[in-house]
Amino acid sequence: MSETATSPFAFLRKWFRRPAKKSSGPSAPDDAAKEMQRLINIIDSRTERHAVAVSSLKGGVTKTTTTLGMGTAFALHRREPVLAIDANPHRGNLADRLGVNPAYTVRDLAFNAPQIATNSMFRHFVAQAPSRLEVMTSESNPDEAQAFDASEYGIVIDLASRFRELLITDTGIDLTLPLMDEVYKPPDTLVVPATTAMDAAQLAWETLNWWESKGRGDLVERAVVAITQIEAFTIPKTATWTQ
Repeated sequence: MSETATSPFAFLRKWFRRPAKKSSGPSAPDDAAKEMQRLINIIDSRTERHAVAVSSLKGGVTKTTTTLGMGTAFALHRREPVLAIDANPHRGNLADRLGVNPAYTVRDLAFNAPQIATNSMFRHFVAQAPSRLEVMTSESNPDEAQAFDASEYGIVIDLASRFRELLITDTGIDLTLPLMDEVYKPPDTLVVPATTAMDAAQLAWETLNWWESKGRGDLVERAVVAITQIEAFTIPKTATWTQ
């Protein structure tokens, strides 16, 4: 799908790459409200089915946080359901972070795919957060999670694309697994999370190189690098410990 200046994915690039302008004066609240409504209208603009991959070669760089933040923004302001898929074969925590407890996993969906013919049947396999963001979770059992392969992921994506217009995949961190041979094919947009840590730029660069090596240079050219500022944290002294 070609992206226009008013597509929700063009909004992503503006959101992540351009710092917010500070305004002052009596009209500042009105201006802020108008700008927020304008952005909401962009998020809710009509688009064809679209798949977003949130990917990094390393954990701890706000990959799941970025997935949740982006997915929540879309879910709150788009009219159709938004589905986040946890493709992490190493016990992803996407559902845990959303505070939901899905009854089924991606493997359950893949196994039952031939019987799923309607949207109501598909909804049995996803959980929904209060924000309306839907999530499809990975296996909690490490052996089962490792067994989730590329063909099963392909089945899940094909089926999800029939019933959902916007898919966001949290890819996990081990991009060398056979599963990833299928993960890199569907996305139309690539989001690479990064932090302000010293090695973050190098890690983001390596992640982009990996996607390019898989023949997805088209995604790399239009990729969004979402940078999260890391601030020092000190536990406050609120009590005096005594023996």
